[in-house]
Amino acid sequence: MKSFLDVVKKYFGGVYSFFRDNKNNSKVMLFIALVTFGVAVYFGAQLFTTIKYFNNKTSELVYLKSYDMRELQTNNLTQPIVKISDTLQDLVEENILVEGEINKYSDYLASLQVPYTYLLQYIYLPSLNVRKEKYTDKIDTNLI
Repeated sequence: MKSFLDVVKKYFGGVYSFFRDNKNNSKVMLFIALVTFGVAVYFGAQLFTTIKYFNNKTSELVYLKSYDMRELQTNNLTQPIVKISDTLQDLVEENILVEGEINKYSDYLASLQVPYTYLLQYIYLPSLNVRKEKYTDKIDTNLI
């Protein structure tokens, strides 16, 4: 182990003296610039090939057969929808229709509860401070 540490100290001592010398700054910067340029070219090429691959597969990604649909097929609520749908657009349209129906019935139920809400607010549970005006919150001192 001691011999390994001696070898490591020898190499790190050489690296340290190289970086400590100001004459080598341009060499170091040129090396770092070349390595950075090489990495940038590599990642650019990877990005280009990935984009090209996905652009070629775009037409296949529209269909549901490209995806794992086991979860939707086993769910009792989504089984009928998955059976009649072939593309992702079919699922999105069905979702929009269902959300529209939910909003319609929620608004209907809210409109049915308005009279009950007003009944509770003004008759059964009136304001505790009966001397306070309802809209301005000013206390009528004539009642005192």
